[in-house]
Amino acid sequence: MDDFDIQAEYEEFEQFMSEESNIKFDDSDVYKRKKYGKYFDKRDDYFQLWFATKVKYQKCSCK
Repeated sequence: MDDFDIQAEYEEFEQFMSEESNIKFDDSDVYKRKKYGKYFDKRDDYFQLWFATKVKYQKCSCK
């Protein structure tokens, strides 16, 4: 089984959202994400959607 790093996924998500939308992440957001595992706002839902989509399309591209 491959090593899974959720923090790396969050970092990729933050970079994607910062580049593709007007949603920004400050040091406080990153701290909350690293300490508690969530942002405590709508970005938690956005991350779940983004991650599920990423996993689905990665599986499709492996076929």
